[in-house]
Amino acid sequence: LAAFTSDKNKKLFESTGVFKPHEVDARQEILLDKYNQTILMEANCMLDMMETGVLPACAADLKSYADTPLAGDRGELYSALRISVSALADTLDAFPHDHSHLDQARYCVDVLKPAMSSVRVEADQAERLVNKDLWPFPSYHDMLFPFHSLPRNNFM
Repeated sequence: LAAFTSDKNKKLFESTGVFKPHEVDARQEILLDKYNQTILMEANCMLDMMETGVLPACAADLKSYADTPLAGDRGELYSALRISVSALADTLDAFPHDHSHLDQARYCVDVLKPAMSSVRVEADQAERLVNKDLWPFPSYHDMLFPFHSLPRNNFM
């Protein structure tokens, strides 16, 4: 989107009657703002899901292994997830609200999305370890193949 408002593009849009130069600028601002708001919404949703659902499930799962040698690397993974979630929260708090839409979009691409990706990787690993009854959200398997978990007589 940064190149959308280049002189070359403005001339092209104007010569074809698609946009006037000021409309190209306005269109870029609208698209950048929409992108920024979408990423912020996704990041805030992810943070809420982690803090109110996943991290408590991880804690309960780890507690269920107390005084046994079966916990494995759960503690380390869950701690790494908590650190990544804290980093995501800090990244969201540092969002440059007073900068241009282009600067905000660059922050989303360079800072916010990598923080979200880090949380996602660790949350996906945790999902494989946490007891299914403790996990607060449907698993991919539950969403894709719900009929496999229904009693046989529900199909008829």
